[in-house]
Amino acid sequence: SFIPETKLIFVGKPSNEIKETLNQLIEELKLRDKVFITGFVDEEKWKLYLASADLVVQLRKNTRGEVSRALLDALSFGKPVIVNTYGFINELPDNIVFKIKESFSIEELSTILEKLYENKDLREKIGKNAQKWVEENLNAESIMELLGPFFVGFLKGALKNVPMSDLTRLGASVAQLPKL
Repeated sequence: SFIPETKLIFVGKPSNEIKETLNQLIEELKLRDKVFITGFVDEEKWKLYLASADLVVQLRKNTRGEVSRALLDALSFGKPVIVNTYGFINELPDNIVFKIKESFSIEELSTILEKLYENKDLREKIGKNAQKWVEENLNAESIMELLGPFFVGFLKGALKNVPMSDLTRLGASVAQLPKL
């Protein structure tokens, strides 16, 4: 069903085919004042759009295993996000995003959109959970805790024939780097 006071903003540059299809639908359904396609935006504008959003929808079809920066940005902003369970998304905790099937129907997406529209407390709870998860899991310390053993193992193997004097110089250089 239609929620009259909402706006739908597609932030980013869609393919020409998708843009053409969307523009045709916008015209046919007379939604020019409700649905917008921004095209490419710089990081500053992206953050403004994200800050003003009540809800973010991040749906994926093809991936090479990468993680969507747009998704991580939305989570870090404490925004409730609807995702389809594709690739990495399956690994996210259920209490930080709203998951729908990888191949979903329009009715399934509409149902979750309506549910979230009607339940501001649920949107806020999931958004807060998401922000907390990002703060606890995507900080430098947590990442090094996860990746540290990998790097140590790699470096032990890769550096086993490097003279100790070179390793000492490398360590001294790293120690002088500013903390993040």
